[in-house]
Amino acid sequence: EAGCPGNQPFFFLVMNGLWLAVSIHATFDSDRRMLMFSHVMIGTNDLEKSRLFYDAVLAVTGAKPGVVDRHRVFWRANGGTFSVSQPIDSQPATCSNGTTIGFNLASPEQVDQFHATAIAHGAVPVEDPPGWRGGPAGLYLCYFRDPDGHKICGLHRPPKA
Repeated sequence: EAGCPGNQPFFFLVMNGLWLAVSIHATFDSDRRMLMFSHVMIGTNDLEKSRLFYDAVLAVTGAKPGVVDRHRVFWRANGGTFSVSQPIDSQPATCSNGTTIGFNLASPEQVDQFHATAIAHGAVPVEDPPGWRGGPAGLYLCYFRDPDGHKICGLHRPPKA
């Protein structure tokens, strides 16, 4: 029977003549529903600058400092994984026009802190200042571009009444 640590199933992948064991891992919420995404990875041209930036910004979400794995850094919090990586094809990392990566936050105050921390660490604010969109029954949002130009959103969605 195939298995990895924790008895996770895996499969083999051949890449550039190397056999790799790839773990099949699913992320679940507190009700054991599988979440849509297991992780988000974005490119960077300056790994150390991105590590320092996201260590500060993601601390607001409760994430511990990122773990460096060669050309990547990983942060894990609240059942998800966020990562920055230098491209493995040796080409420069670029941003995607129209792409936004959103982080769930617990309160409007946490959104404000997320935004302020990002700006203090070199992010550029974009769109409207942090605030409600669609009134108090809507979403509390902030937007900024990280040091590599990726558009990041902090989002608080109030509980349904």
